Amino acid sequence: MVQETGFDPHADGGLGGAFLRHADAHNVMVDPMCADIQDSRAVFKFAPYPKEWFKSRYPDDYDKLKPDANTIMPQSDAHLGRGNDERILMLECWEREYDKQTGRFRVHMARLAGRRMLEDSRTVKPEGYYAHGEYPFVITALFPRKGTALGYGYVDMFATQQLYADKIDQIVLKNALMASHNKLLITGASGFDPADMADWSKEVHQGDSLSGITWFPTAPLPAYITQYAEAIRQSIKEESGSNDFSRGTTYGGVTAASAIAALQEASGKRSRMTARLIHGAFEQAVRQELEVEREYCAFSRTVRLKGKKETMAFTYKDMYALSPLNNALPIEFMITVKAQRENRFTVAAHNETILSLVRLNMLAPDAALELMLFDGKEQALSLMKERNEALSEAAY
Repeated sequence: MVQETGFDPHADGGLGGAFLRHADAHNVMVDPMCADIQDSRAVFKFAPYPKEWFKSRYPDDYDKLKPDANTIMPQSDAHLGRGNDERILMLECWEREYDKQTGRFRVHMARLAGRRMLEDSRTVKPEGYYAHGEYPFVITALFPRKGTALGYGYVDMFATQQLYADKIDQIVLKNALMASHNKLLITGASGFDPADMADWSKEVHQGDSLSGITWFPTAPLPAYITQYAEAIRQSIKEESGSNDFSRGTTYGGVTAASAIAALQEASGKRSRMTARLIHGAFEQAVRQELEVEREYCAFSRTVRLKGKKETMAFTYKDMYALSPLNNALPIEFMITVKAQRENRFTVAAHNETILSLVRLNMLAPDAALELMLFDGKEQALSLMKERNEALSEAAY
């Protein structure tokens, strides 16, 4: 998975805004020799765009763009009605440089298309395209690989097992086809004509002896052959984390929400590790997005601080603090990533625990409401807050 962060000056009606979006992993190329993408010598992103896209954004350079015969682009799509002659491949080249004097990194970006340089951040912002000095890409590998930022996928991990299972399927299918066409052995002393016996439309055949005719059936495969193929598939499902419990399928009369949640929790270790890896990468991408928003945001944002009724307006200047050396340092902030929608069995078990604490008078109802998970929680909290404020005013 590749996530891209940056600033779009055309967003929000021309005011601009930071973005965090998905980038096609096939269109992003990094240095395969570096385990951390930030140590990469360069990062390339390429994608084909219609000629009208370049004409509207680069009108001065559009007439000078030349088609590149060596450009490798996806084949023409007859359904979309868009051919390769109507598109031009745009290449973004990102380079990260280290300044030994200041001890900081600078990242630059250049856009090329049609054998022509369209943009170069070195001429516009020599201090760096983004102040954070990092590549605006976050790469997450499903199965990390030591020594490189590129990892393994399901195909890489389980291709061999699946290949063996497919070969066994071919053997079983061939055996089934052979069993459906049993051979007939006829000796010369039987007096029957083989061509006459092969004609199943005839009802009467003439010969001398039936002892010279023998059916030769195909022997069935041993039972362990099919069991072995099933064992391979089951191993792939277990190792990939796609077992029955992780998908919510249970057997043996397991109907309680807490029991199902416990089984899913026990069977989803690999899924939890993958989710933790994805959440960490998303946290890094959000941090980059906020840094870009801090750098480019030109209008104030109204923020309501927790525990206070009044709101405060922040601008990008308020997000920096002066150091003892009179340098503007960015204010640190904390990012917490949590799934917006939990598993319904996990949510039911969580709410049951909260209600049990309320019944035991170990938790107040208003605090329990904040801890519970359900749709419309924010509205319920707002109504409870208004009710408490009305009761407080009536008491005074």
